[in-house]
Amino acid sequence: MRPDAYRLTAGWHRSVGTPYPTNTVRALGKQVDGLLADRADPDTVTAALDLWHGRPGAAPGLLPHLYADAVRVRHAETTAAPAGLSKRDAKAAGWFALAAEFEREGQGDGQVVDAELLALDGARR
Repeated sequence: MRPDAYRLTAGWHRSVGTPYPTNTVRALGKQVDGLLADRADPDTVTAALDLWHGRPGAAPGLLPHLYADAVRVRHAETTAAPAGLSKRDAKAAGWFALAAEFEREGQGDGQVVDAELLALDGARR
C-alpha cells in the first residue's frame, strides 16, 4: 500500500470513529490504493468511503463501485441545469458552452473546427 493511500484511509478511519477490525481497514486501504493508482480524486475516494460506511454488511471490495457512484453524484452536483431553463434548453445551453470552449481552445493555434465534425446528426441539407 502506498503512503498516500494509507494516510487517506487512516485519516478517514479516525474521522468516522468506528472501531472497524484491522483486517477490514487494511482491505479498504488496498482498495483505496488501487483507486489512487488509477488516478482517482482523493476527495471523491473519501466520499466513497463514507458511502461504504453507510452500508451495513458491505465488503471492502464494494469500494470501487461506490467510488463510481460518488463520481456520478459529484458530476450531477456540478452540472445542474441553470435555474429557469427547461431540460431541452439546458441541454442546448450545454452544447453552446461546449462549442464556445472549443472555440476558445482553438484560438491562436491556427486550427479550425469543422462544423460538420461537431454536428450530432450529421450535416443537414
